[in-house]
Amino acid sequence: MSKKLKELMRVIKEHKKTSIGVAVALAIAITGGVSYSILSNTYNKTNNTALSEKLMILKKLIKIILKQMNQLKQMKLKLLMMKLLMKVKLINQHLKMGLKLNKQKMEM
Repeated sequence: MSKKLKELMRVIKEHKKTSIGVAVALAIAITGGVSYSILSNTYNKTNNTALSEKLMILKKLIKIILKQMNQLKQMKLKLLMMKLLMKVKLINQHLKMGLKLNKQKMEM
């Protein structure tokens, strides 16, 4: 395998682990944010500004996480395309070898 393909596979393996952790962290953050908003609205309405600031931060974090997950998907697609290209090249080589063998047999 080429060095680029090996490096890409290594990066994807590393990102798989982090994407699972990010998904869990995202779920915890969303649950915490919703719980906090419900509790703060029922107990004290003076915390609305603090709550809105925290929700804005949460929204920014969600956007960052979604962007990273999109980049991971793109990397997976690139790896898949490289694998398919390698298979096509291999099949092409086998076909060329088969054609050469057929020509040699016909010449005999």
